[in-house]
Amino acid sequence: AKQSLGNNFAPTVRRNAARLIDRVSRGKYSNIFLTSKLEMSVDADGKPRDVNCLSGGTADLLYIALRLSLIETIFGEGAPLFLDETLSQLDDTRATEVLSLLGEFSENNQCLLFTCHQRENDLCDRLGITYTNCRM
Repeated sequence: AKQSLGNNFAPTVRRNAARLIDRVSRGKYSNIFLTSKLEMSVDADGKPRDVNCLSGGTADLLYIALRLSLIETIFGEGAPLFLDETLSQLDDTRATEVLSLLGEFSENNQCLLFTCHQRENDLCDRLGITYTNCRM
């Protein structure tokens, strides 16, 4: 099982995550490295940089892509994704990229995004993403 994980699962997760990270970072990070514990580092100017050495917003961005890659690799379609204030550290440009990805994800999966900010609603409206707003 360990060999199968190392030979099949991990490379697929890494490849899918790298594709998503390249997209949401607009090409800044396109090569990632994953440990056996799914700890991530990125290629920063030809040198691996631990994700914990990046800004909080960048780390959130990278881990969102990793989560989406894991769901895609493990479940394919039909899996739910729960996010709580996940976009709070992202600027509008990065939040827009992530919401665009989540909009595509939610075509075949359920995505529950909890937030206390209006910005996410406004960005979803601008992107044409259908959502249900439940105010408490």
